[in-house]
Amino acid sequence: IICLQECELQSFTEDLAPSMSALGYDGIAQEDTRKEKPAALKEASKHRDPRNHIGATFWKRDRFELVRDVDVSVRTRSLTTVLRVKKDSDDEGS
Repeated sequence: IICLQECELQSFTEDLAPSMSALGYDGIAQEDTRKEKPAALKEASKHRDPRNHIGATFWKRDRFELVRDVDVSVRTRSLTTVLRVKKDSDDEGS
């Protein structure tokens, strides 16, 4: 399982997801879709132009399956992705 923070959505869709898929990984991007970001987040950003930063999670598709991801419009600083070990997955190895 690989977790990334502060990726750009374009990099995820055009670069990361295709490359990771070729290596046997599935992935999900989670974007903070709240219309009004908390003031602390606005002030912490060094970037003046709008950026589309996301959190991303990748997992080996032959070992795990996505159960659900949490609607990020209701969260503040957490990335939540729920995975389950596939029943036919071999538990030996990594």
